[in-house]
Amino acid sequence: MATTARTAGEGVLRGVPVEPMILAGCPENGVILDPFMGAGTTGMVAKMNYRNFIGIELNPKYIDIARKRIDATLVNKKLNFKLMGKDG
Repeated sequence: MATTARTAGEGVLRGVPVEPMILAGCPENGVILDPFMGAGTTGMVAKMNYRNFIGIELNPKYIDIARKRIDATLVNKKLNFKLMGKDG
């Protein structure tokens, strides 16, 4: 089964839409924990849907990418986000 290419910011993680899982599994203002954050797709979708987010990533390059993507995500509300790398 072939997958179609998607652009960054569409809320898709390895071809699976993340948003339905976040909406079903976490209430508004709840906290999402992503222990393998990567480029921050889950954090972006959490922020767009008024969920708080804790992302953990060992690779500093991905932490920078995720931070930029999440910071660029627009919402009308201030939420608490914490991005953690191997140095804490």
